[in-house]
Amino acid sequence: RWYKSPEMLFGSVTYDNAVDIWATGCIFGEMLAPEGKAIFRGGADLEQMCLVFQTLGTVDESDWPEVRDLPDFGKVEFLPRPKQPFPWEI
Repeated sequence: RWYKSPEMLFGSVTYDNAVDIWATGCIFGEMLAPEGKAIFRGGADLEQMCLVFQTLGTVDESDWPEVRDLPDFGKVEFLPRPKQPFPWEI
């Protein structure tokens, strides 16, 4: 779950390169993290989405218009959040 891409968290059943690229980025983030732990450590899909949005900001439909087509998009409303720096960016 910790490496699951946002599109998969939103219910996509299409597995493509973007899913692998997301997981690879999560692994690199784990290697760069000062404590060497996964950067998004959610216990359930909804918590995982919240952790991703807390760091990367909430999904903006103008940046990712295809998100509207994902099966679970819009089922839960997230408060708008801006992007936050990762620990190694500070």
